[in-house]
Amino acid sequence: MRQLYRLFFYVFLPLLVGFIIYVFFRKPGLLLDHWFPFMDALRPHMPYRLGDSRFAEFVLFQLPDALWAFALMYVFLVIWKDAKNSMKFLWVLIGVLFIYGIEFSQYLGSGTFDILDVIAITIAMGLSFYASMRSLRFGDSLN
Repeated sequence: MRQLYRLFFYVFLPLLVGFIIYVFFRKPGLLLDHWFPFMDALRPHMPYRLGDSRFAEFVLFQLPDALWAFALMYVFLVIWKDAKNSMKFLWVLIGVLFIYGIEFSQYLGSGTFDILDVIAITIAMGLSFYASMRSLRFGDSLN
């Protein structure tokens, strides 16, 4: 039961929140809209406005990236928690390179590279590492 709770709280909930931000709070015209044409129908006719503050920009642009990076890194850390240190390091490194690779590919391609996204996903991956170590240690102490 605890593992299902952790999976929900640390993986599915962040992904759901990030998805909701993309669908309901971002303007149409995202790459996601091209991949899934039905996305425009999910958006309300008058999307919620968060205002023009720096916090609103963070919520709209950096938070979804940070949430999916957190969730992915948590999955990698949990899946490979019992592996030998070198194998665990290799797979976690692959996860880190994948996450950064997607962001830096926006710099090379036609995306919207933002150094604040890099900072947000770096913090998110650090928090994911902390959360996985804390939750796994807490779970071990209960057994």
